[in-house]
Amino acid sequence: MMKKFLVFVAFIAVCISMNAHKVSSEKRDQVISNMIFNMIPVGNKFAITRTPISYYQYWVITGEKAHSSTTSVSQAAYVSRAKQEKVANTLNKECDGVLNFRIATPSEIMEAQKRGLQGDIQHHGGGTHGFYLVLPFKQWQPFQNAG
Repeated sequence: MMKKFLVFVAFIAVCISMNAHKVSSEKRDQVISNMIFNMIPVGNKFAITRTPISYYQYWVITGEKAHSSTTSVSQAAYVSRAKQEKVANTLNKECDGVLNFRIATPSEIMEAQKRGLQGDIQHHGGGTHGFYLVLPFKQWQPFQNAG
């Protein structure tokens, strides 16, 4: 009986903990909208996120934490390629093909840097601590005109 009670208490604690870490859908929409509206156009080719995707953005978009309790959520998310793709795929799935996010290539990051891309230089390039997302310019342009 005592063992069942302890398992039940542990289960409740896990549920409360999980719910405490969830982001409201309103906050999630706001974070994603801000990310899109703040993208930087690179000519008429593509638009790129202004800074590398942060641990907070990763968490809001995917619903899972990729950082430790000692890591600032505002830091660029240093995650595996699979987790980077999870961000893009999650956004694409929700957009039903209207927006097609993908991970920026090192050459796209360098091209955007020449046009005013902000962010820590250490994040630019192939084997770096962070990743940027891009949208085709024609998909992003209506957001630019709305802003």
